[in-house]
Amino acid sequence: MTGYRQKTLHRLPGIPNGGKAMCMWMTAARFRNVTIEIPAATLKLRDPAVYIARLSEAASLLLKAWELQSLKPTSVVPHTVSVNLGTFFTQGIPFNFHTTGSDFREVWALNNGLLLDPDWAMMAIEAGRSLERMVSVVGQHRGASIWKFVAVGASGKNDKIGARWLRALEAACLKTGVSFETTAE
Repeated sequence: MTGYRQKTLHRLPGIPNGGKAMCMWMTAARFRNVTIEIPAATLKLRDPAVYIARLSEAASLLLKAWELQSLKPTSVVPHTVSVNLGTFFTQGIPFNFHTTGSDFREVWALNNGLLLDPDWAMMAIEAGRSLERMVSVVGQHRGASIWKFVAVGASGKNDKIGARWLRALEAACLKTGVSFETTAE
């Protein structure tokens, strides 16, 4: 069986040992309904590589916290998690950077500590792939929990790259058995 990797939570990052962080994740794991949301200001002004990495880490830490709980999700009493991506696929950055003005891109780069003009296309690819990896991890380790990804659908002519990545995420969700939903703004 070459290439087989056991579906184990041991490969996911552990919950930090600090008292407050551990308490926070263990408390979050007690709730049956959890919503993880990216704030609109973060979507517009921050580096997607950073907040998508944090989103992935949050999902992993929640899965780890469930493993430590005495009442794990079951098919009778499942935990549900909604990951709200908001306007991630319709924003100018990372996917539809060609629709934003150069002034906005310069200010955005300076706000995020980038002195040189970033490779916008590579940023879009990295953000999209990070989301696909997150869906894969959730699909492998979710157990009896129910996960749903929600995003505003890309609809305009200017959202072509965002729409393509939205469809790719939807396909990744379908492949792993994770629910996916698009909404109107």
